[in-house]
Amino acid sequence: MTDQKERLKKIYALALAGVDGEKTAAKAILDKLLKKYDLDLSDLDEDKINDYVLEFHGKEQEQLLIQCIYKVTNKTDAYYHLKYKKSGRACRTQLKVYCTKAEKAEILFLFDFYKRLWEKERAALLVAFIQKHSLFGNAGKGEPSKRYTDDELKKIFALMNGLSDDQPLKQLADKGVN
Repeated sequence: MTDQKERLKKIYALALAGVDGEKTAAKAILDKLLKKYDLDLSDLDEDKINDYVLEFHGKEQEQLLIQCIYKVTNKTDAYYHLKYKKSGRACRTQLKVYCTKAEKAEILFLFDFYKRLWEKERAALLVAFIQKHSLFGNAGKGEPSKRYTDDELKKIFALMNGLSDDQPLKQLADKGVN
């Protein structure tokens, strides 16, 4: 089935047959994951398809959720947008997904992980954008609000190199405004 389900099965096997601390640690991890994703051990073997409503906030999270669903189920038709009964308008914060309970757990696990990672990357992209386009004053007084590590600076410079060089004055000149 899925890699995540196989990992849960391996953790379960370690919890049963591991040695000393390995067994205890595997049991703790397994219990935490089963509780977090509302699973029990029988769900690891169950292949019954159900429909689940999953929530997201905003277009970016919607796209991430759809990609996680596709990654786990490998089906483009495993989800659909909910619609309000009275108005027929699409619900902008929920998707209905057809999958097993273990797949749902993996989708939620991946979605949580990639949401956090996207927010972190997005923050770095914003810093690079501000630096690339010099969106700051020239006062030059005081200490910088944040110090960056060498790795963070390398990442910011790499992101800056990939951004557009468009400038507002260049656009005005292209349109004949002087």
